[in-house]
Amino acid sequence: MSDASTTTEMLIEVMPRDLNSAGLIDTAAYLRWVQAVVIRHWERFASKAAQDSTLWSAVKHVVSHEAAGRHEDHLVAHTRIKKLKGVRALFITTVTSGEKLLAEIESTWVCLDSSTKLPKALDPEVVRNFL
Repeated sequence: MSDASTTTEMLIEVMPRDLNSAGLIDTAAYLRWVQAVVIRHWERFASKAAQDSTLWSAVKHVVSHEAAGRHEDHLVAHTRIKKLKGVRALFITTVTSGEKLLAEIESTWVCLDSSTKLPKALDPEVVRNFL
């Protein structure tokens, strides 16, 4: 796990809609949680001006399931930026239940200008806040 100063944590309450027909946490739930914790991470480190002028769009998720998650699990998602270059950022998010790793998700996001909706590189000052 990364240094707490560059990692964002989010507690997760597993809801019935998060389960598949076998009663296990569905992949779609992990993706919703990744979306939420990555945006929380952005909001934690970016200035209000950067938040107002920038949008993020996920373009790729790779989910590695390590253990089955269930409704009664107490989950925590942790995310951090592994790589930030140009208009792209690679986030690594883990979802754990206690000491048990349930899933690791690598997700690639593209930074967009909130007005034009076109890709844009982040300001160097914003990048320094993330790394």
